[in-house]
Amino acid sequence: MKISFRKLFSAALTAALVFAGCSNINDVEKNDPKCLSTVKIDESSSISRQINPDPFTAGGFSKITLSGKSNYGNTLAEVELTFTDGKAQVALEYAIWELTLKAYKTIGSTDQVVLMGKNTADLTNGGTDISFKLTTSNVTTKGYVDLECIYHESTTSISKIKAGLYNLFTDEAIYEKEIDSTDITTDAGLCTFNFTETTTAIDPGTYTYKVVFYTGTDTKVGLWSDILLIAPGNTTKKTVNIPYVIKEKPDSPANLCAYYVNDTETNGYYNVKLTWEDKSSNEEYYVITINEYDSYSANAVLYKELGITEETATNKEVFVSSQEHVSGSILANNTEVELKLPTGKLFDVSIKAENFVGSSDEVTRTVVPTETAGCTAVAANDKITKTMITYNFPGKTCTIDSNTYFNSYTEYKSWKNDTTEFTLLDSTLINECKGWTETTSETAPVVTYYESYKNKNFYAKFNADSNIDYTIEEYQSGFKDGELTITNADAAINDNDTVKIIDDISFKVTGDYEYFLVKVNNHTYQGSIGGTGITFTGTQIKVTGNTAISIIAKIKNSDKFAGETITLNFSN
Repeated sequence: MKISFRKLFSAALTAALVFAGCSNINDVEKNDPKCLSTVKIDESSSISRQINPDPFTAGGFSKITLSGKSNYGNTLAEVELTFTDGKAQVALEYAIWELTLKAYKTIGSTDQVVLMGKNTADLTNGGTDISFKLTTSNVTTKGYVDLECIYHESTTSISKIKAGLYNLFTDEAIYEKEIDSTDITTDAGLCTFNFTETTTAIDPGTYTYKVVFYTGTDTKVGLWSDILLIAPGNTTKKTVNIPYVIKEKPDSPANLCAYYVNDTETNGYYNVKLTWEDKSSNEEYYVITINEYDSYSANAVLYKELGITEETATNKEVFVSSQEHVSGSILANNTEVELKLPTGKLFDVSIKAENFVGSSDEVTRTVVPTETAGCTAVAANDKITKTMITYNFPGKTCTIDSNTYFNSYTEYKSWKNDTTEFTLLDSTLINECKGWTETTSETAPVVTYYESYKNKNFYAKFNADSNIDYTIEEYQSGFKDGELTITNADAAINDNDTVKIIDDISFKVTGDYEYFLVKVNNHTYQGSIGGTGITFTGTQIKVTGNTAISIIAKIKNSDKFAGETITLNFSN
């Protein structure tokens, strides 16, 4: 049975440090600066692992020490505790103490730390019970390995075996040993060899222990691996039974699950975590296939195949160097990776195990995922997808969940198997916004829903009579009398006159100018000097009520402008 790497935390012994004396402050003189405390260690068994050293027991330590520092700045130098009937005593001042308990073992001729625990003791009112959990965490003392390996005799002649410890994520060799046929003993169909290293110390940690079988032509014919733990100052001494793996393909992994990693959406990408169960002991690596779909009912199209080889023509890429790689490993004994995928696409994934003999059957997502902290599970019948919806509201702000966004806001949604539409952001969150449109056209209809998994931009629609400001540099004073004439049915119109929106309104400009512009709200009309000007009706510019009309003319042979504004009351 394989153990998931993420569950391989270091714990070898639980110890309880009990400060028993002085529980009643009246038992001690008030001016006594020290509180006598009692230390006791209670043993408990360690967490079991696949290839794991035997846990230490209290009797196996060469010494146990206590050290610490109080909140007054006083220190307790590391002092060896003497146990009598399972108890030890130490005198500490009345204070809050940060304490460290260390367990040592004699290695060679020196005592070295093998377990350590930390805790806080509040002794301001006297003694109190405090438990230390002794673990290998932050302990760097090296360890050793001593394995007796047994496998079934095969009809295939084995010429040599290569065994070693390798980095769990990169497969980098930490320690390797080659065993030739003379180092293998056979008895009653069982073959035995030793993988022993008791002179070269190995850094504590979790490794892949791998055994590769070769024929006389140095051809691989079998492989087996598992997780192995080296504990500080300890020897991983075990008998390992290797199942029949000669010329065998790996078994398929199981329970493939996908999770959206929360709060990773950025720049059109998001992260997905994949987990699976390792059901084989002879895989070299896994291959993850990412397929893309046009719809839930469409056939799969290969997007990427992530393994340890690269073939550009077939979209095969090396996982650790691919754009999709975020973390994790597809090497043997790993059960989790994190991918980066683009938004606006429908994906699904599958996985298979491979070795030099061949591939296992491919596994798809069929189980109900278990919720995981920091993630959102993807149901087995839903595709893996995020839709990026961007709302554009130039010059305006929008406040969502106490965050203020200027000009635009982006949200991400998942198009599920039963999704028919996405409800768009409440447009009233943007001042003066009357809804969302799919284009910037003034005549584009307002929409409140979106029916697709593809990325989409929406644009705020504002009131048609919204005021549009403009600024022209070196703007001069108005025209002289008689240079500007506004007529309605050939009759002059003055400032603040009332006109019917069905009437023709003509603008004519005289003077030494190159061209002129007429601006009515957010509409701009251009005319040429010497022509008939511009004629339109109020209905063409879609205005009612008092409306400012500005006439701006470009002065000939100059970079300057002249202009004048008149207000007309357009009525029905």
